[in-house]
Amino acid sequence: MKLKRKIIAITLISLFLLSTIPLVSADDVDYELDNAKVNLIVQNNGLLHVTEAIKYHFDSSANGVYRDIQLKDNQTIENLRVGIDGAYGTYEIFNESNKFKIKVYLYSDPAKTHKIHSGSDITVYYDYDMTHAIKIYKDTAELHYKLWGEEWDVALYQLKGTVEFQDKTGIEYWLNPYNKVTNDSFKNNILNVESGYIPDGQYLEVRALIPLEQFDNPIYAQFINSNGKEEVRKIQEDYDNANNFAEFGFKALIALGFLSLIIPLRIYWKYGREPKISYNGIYEREPPTKDSPVLVNALQGGLSSTVGSIDNHGFQAAVMDLINRNYLKISREEISEDGLLADKDSAILNINYEKINELSPNEKLIINMLKEFEENGSISLKDMKSKLHNTVTAEKFVKDLDYWKRDFIDTYLPKDEFKKYFIDDGAIYLIIYGIVLAIFGGIMLYLSLGSIVESSFMGGLVGILFLILGIGTCFLPNTIGGRWTEYGAEFNAKWKNFKKYLKEYSLINEHPPESIAIWNEYLVYGTALGVADNVYKAMKTNVPTGAYYDNDLFLFYSIGGYHSLNSAITTGISTSSSNDSAGGVGGGSGGGGGGAF
Repeated sequence: MKLKRKIIAITLISLFLLSTIPLVSADDVDYELDNAKVNLIVQNNGLLHVTEAIKYHFDSSANGVYRDIQLKDNQTIENLRVGIDGAYGTYEIFNESNKFKIKVYLYSDPAKTHKIHSGSDITVYYDYDMTHAIKIYKDTAELHYKLWGEEWDVALYQLKGTVEFQDKTGIEYWLNPYNKVTNDSFKNNILNVESGYIPDGQYLEVRALIPLEQFDNPIYAQFINSNGKEEVRKIQEDYDNANNFAEFGFKALIALGFLSLIIPLRIYWKYGREPKISYNGIYEREPPTKDSPVLVNALQGGLSSTVGSIDNHGFQAAVMDLINRNYLKISREEISEDGLLADKDSAILNINYEKINELSPNEKLIINMLKEFEENGSISLKDMKSKLHNTVTAEKFVKDLDYWKRDFIDTYLPKDEFKKYFIDDGAIYLIIYGIVLAIFGGIMLYLSLGSIVESSFMGGLVGILFLILGIGTCFLPNTIGGRWTEYGAEFNAKWKNFKKYLKEYSLINEHPPESIAIWNEYLVYGTALGVADNVYKAMKTNVPTGAYYDNDLFLFYSIGGYHSLNSAITTGISTSSSNDSAGGVGGGSGGGGGGAF
C-alpha cells in the first residue's frame, strides 16, 4: 500500500510541476513595464508610421533595454529615431532574420560611464516607418498590426494606442483578443484603444479593413491579387466563434468539476457509513483479543488511521515482543542493579541464537535486519543509529523494513482475511476519483495558461483547486471511503477502548495488572498503539525498582532502548528519503517584444 501511494504521489506531483512549467522564468534584470503608448498613422502611400513610448521601472541596476520588432516578407523598418527620458543613452541596430532589433544602452550620467541604478523610471521612445505593413487587395486594404507583442518577458500594466486613418468612412475594425480591451472609441478619423494588464506571452492587435479610396499611390504597401474583404471577415468570425466556444467550454468544465464533488459524498454514503454494533463498553482492562501486536497496529492503522498499514510503532512492537519472549536479550554489562545505564543511548541487544529457529519466517526477517548491525555478537542501538546516517546502509534498511511490512500483511492479513475486518472498496474509488480530479485540474490549468478568453483566469484558479483537492483525496485515510464490517467494528472499538485504558494514567493506576507478565504485555501492545510512554509512566509507579534489572523488557525501556530504536529507525528513513533521485488571428505585423539586460 505504501508503494502504491508513493507511485500516486510521484505521478500527481510530476503532473503539477509539468503544468506549471510555463509559469517559470528567470530574468537577470528586475524591472516592470508601467505603461506603453503606441500610435499608428496609415499614410496614403501605404507606409505605416509608428511611434512608441514605453515606460520602464527598474528594481535593479541595468545596462539597458532592447526592442524586437517582428518582420514579415519584404517588410522593412525605415527612418528610425530613438529618444530617452530619465537617463542618457546610445543605441545599436541589428537586422536579424525576420526581426529588427534595437539595443539601447542606458546610463545615469552625461559621460555615459555608469549604468542606471535601482529605482530608475525611464521612458524610451521609438519612432519609425514600416513598409509593406498595409495589404492592398482587389476589393479592400487591410491593416493587421500588433499594438503589443507576445515576446515581452514581463507583463505590461497599461496600454494606450491610437490608429489614425485618412478617413473614418467605411472602416471596419477588430481588436484581438477583445477581452484585453478596457475601452475603444472611433472619433473623427482616429481609433482609440485602451487595455489594462497584459501578461507576458500575450498580445493585443488591431485589424482593420480600409476602403481603397484612402490610398493615392500605395508604393509601400503589399499587393495581393485577390479579394480579401470576405476572407478577413470569415477569419474574424471563426475566431470569435472559437472564443465563444472556448468560453462556454471553460464554464462547462468549471461547472462539471464542481458537480463532480458530489461523487465523494456518494461514495461515502454507499461505502463509508459504519455498521451499528451492540458493543458499548467504556474501556477494556485486558487485551481484547490474542492477536499479535503487529496485527493490532495494522488494523488500528497506527498513527495514520489507515487500516491495513503498519507504521514504525508496529516494527518497534515486534522487536519488543521478541525481547519479551526471550528471542532478544539485553546486555547487562554496563547496567547497575538499580537499572541505570552510564550512557543512556547505548542500549545493547543480543540475539538468542539457541531459540531463533522457533520463530516464524516473518519474525526471522526482523532478526536478519538487526544482524546487519551486529558486531562481536552484540547490537548497539547507538551504533545502529550512527550507521544509518550512511546512505547505502539507510536505503537497504528502509527497503528491508518495507519488505517486512509487506510480508506481514501478505502472510497474516491477505485480502480475504482483511475483508473480514474492513471493506476498502470506497477508499479505492476515492483514490481513483482523486487521480481523475487532479488530472482534470491539471488540464484546466494548462488550458487556462494558453487561453485568452475571459473565464480562463477563473478556470486556472479552479484548476489549481481541483489539482490540490485531487491530490489530497488520494491521501485520505481509507477509513473515510471504507468501512468496518460488524466484526471489524467491534474489534476496532474494543482495541480503541484498551488504548484509552492504557493512555489514561488514572485508569491504569486504579486498576493495575496483577503480574509482571501482564505489565510486559501492556508495554508491547502500548507500543503498537503508540502509547508506550503512558504505560511506562504507570509502571514506574506500580512496579518495584528492583524488577527492572530482572525483566529484559522493563530494562530495555528504562535504559532508553525504546527511544534509541525509534531514533535509529527515524534516522534511516530520513537519510534514505533525502537521497531519492528524482501561437489566422495573432499573426499581425509588428508586435514582437523586448526586455532589459
